[in-house]
Amino acid sequence: MNQAFSQDWVPLWTAIAATAASVTALVTIAYTYFTLRLVRAQGEPKVIVYLKHDLNRPTFLMVVVENIGRDIAHDVKFFPSRPIPARAWGVIPESANKAEIQTEGPLVSGISALAGC
Repeated sequence: MNQAFSQDWVPLWTAIAATAASVTALVTIAYTYFTLRLVRAQGEPKVIVYLKHDLNRPTFLMVVVENIGRDIAHDVKFFPSRPIPARAWGVIPESANKAEIQTEGPLVSGISALAGC
């Protein structure tokens, strides 16, 4: 009779099978966790802010706030590092009006809801 299948080897093969089942269960748990995170991340809102040049008015830069995620972004707030200028007109700095500080608008007060794509 083959030595590997004798009664003395049964506890070893049982331990190997239990270890393999445990490792498989742990890998399945990790896979499920990462899949759940990936699915949730696809539905989360993703708000981006960028500048866009206006082709009809060459001295204008437009601030665009866009939600590229699938879910609705609620209570979007902005925290600029410097005050945002308002009504800053003029191409040449010497002849331009002195820029005011923006005190109203979505960049100051925030956006309550921003729909996704």
